[in-house]
Amino acid sequence: MSSMAKIFVVVNLAFGIVAFGSAATLLGAQDDYRKGFEAKSDELKKVTLEMQAKIDDLDLQRSQQSQKASEERGRADTLQASVDELKTQLAAANTANETLRSSVETFSKELQTSNQLNSSNQEFLKRLSDDSKKATDEMLNAKSTLEKEVANRVGLEQQVIDLTEQVTVLSAEKGDIERKARELEFWLQKYRDRFGPIEGESDGAPGVVMAVRGPLVSISVGSADKVRIGDYYNLSRGAAYVGRIKITSVDKNLSVGQFDVNNPGSGAPPQPGDKATPGSN
Repeated sequence: MSSMAKIFVVVNLAFGIVAFGSAATLLGAQDDYRKGFEAKSDELKKVTLEMQAKIDDLDLQRSQQSQKASEERGRADTLQASVDELKTQLAAANTANETLRSSVETFSKELQTSNQLNSSNQEFLKRLSDDSKKATDEMLNAKSTLEKEVANRVGLEQQVIDLTEQVTVLSAEKGDIERKARELEFWLQKYRDRFGPIEGESDGAPGVVMAVRGPLVSISVGSADKVRIGDYYNLSRGAAYVGRIKITSVDKNLSVGQFDVNNPGSGAPPQPGDKATPGSN
């Protein structure tokens, strides 16, 4: 073998060693990147679940606040009815008082005219005067009660306004959390588009219930997670089996299914946050 041939062989060998080392280094870096990204993906999933739990908690708070506001409105209506009844009683008391006053004046004139003020007439006049005083006292008591009820109603109306403002704030917070959850799902999908399904994912990937509208249930997985129309998904809440849905429409990152009323679970209807896992027909 000539010197040039030997040099050529040595150069090729060195080039092969360098190429092999570079490939090994790149493969190792890609593997480290994938592992790091998978760890970040698990963290994002955990954050998504925590945010969904907070959304559920906000929904519960909003429901409780709405119920409390409804109860306060009911109380306000009851107080308004009481106020109206007291107004009626006050008007009747005023009428009775005027009638009694008129009667007293009439009898006084008749007694003065006849000049026959005997003891029986004096007792009768005193009784009329006592009745008039009693009616006046009742009218004053009714007026005082009416003023107190009106003041109470003003306070209750302010409470209803405050509760309505709290419900508005909670709704705004829920919208912000839902936006963040969509952003997390967007980055998860970016990862799937670049590197394929995350390790552990397969046909019919598990997800969570996002919304419930009557018999229609939307879940957080779609065609990107290999969900197909006609697939069945089982719904569960903790250890309790809620029921199942049959997928009727599929989007890239969202699917909608019809709740199977013939195959109920614990009897509780599905709700956001329930776990959705692939099931069989």
